[in-house]
Amino acid sequence: MQAYNLTSKDWDAIRGASSTIEGRPYIDPDMITDEGALRRFREFMVGFTDSAILTPGARTTSLMRARGGERGDILTEIAVLFTHLKSFSVTYFQEHLSRFYGENGLNVGYALHLTLSALVYGYLAGTIKDIAGGKEPRDPRNPATWADAWLTGGGAGFYGDLVFALLDEKKIPGQGIFEQTAGPALGVVFNAADLIGEVADGDATGAAATANRIAKTVTPGGNIFYTKWVTDYLLWWPMAEYIRPGFARRVEQRAKEERGQEYILGPVSATR
Repeated sequence: MQAYNLTSKDWDAIRGASSTIEGRPYIDPDMITDEGALRRFREFMVGFTDSAILTPGARTTSLMRARGGERGDILTEIAVLFTHLKSFSVTYFQEHLSRFYGENGLNVGYALHLTLSALVYGYLAGTIKDIAGGKEPRDPRNPATWADAWLTGGGAGFYGDLVFALLDEKKIPGQGIFEQTAGPALGVVFNAADLIGEVADGDATGAAATANRIAKTVTPGGNIFYTKWVTDYLLWWPMAEYIRPGFARRVEQRAKEERGQEYILGPVSATR
């Protein structure tokens, strides 16, 4: 509450304004007579809600629009396209990580609480994601598992994957730095450019593989967690194996080498 300039005097005015509903007392903002306390209380409720359930606000929107650019402006539209689907990470850094250090120095308690929460919830989110992708959960005894969990729970999952992948370019096969950082919209553009080049060079196999990648990206349900495994198993994995025999084995081998994971029902099973 101190972050919203709510004082003990304000709190006395707020908690004294209550209404009873079905025998239970509730704070009733309409009964707060102190205008200053009422304004700060409303700011607290809106701000706290948007921090608990991260919602990009005006500051985030301004940052993602090249610091307040107008829609329709070329530079603004490029910035919006580049930051598409990255508002959560930006908001997380602004709303939470910025609180690590305040007027009184490092907030150790808050930093530890947030870090531990990020570890636990990041691991749970990663486990659910792995299962939805047909993989077994990662080994909790592996330190890399918890590093990824913190990055995922800390709102930097995409960037964390990129950093780890750049340590070994084989982890991003066929894609460069721009494809990884530009987001899904420009990713389709880059893939389309690759497709045109492969067709021009007469590389039928490469063109078919790229077309399959593009189709998976733009097809509804292809990347949603509760349908991804089904669509991969029934459609995309068999198609990729048909285009490039050995694809299924390579995918499972890479998952085992990079993350120490086995598939529950993986590409090899889907292509038998």
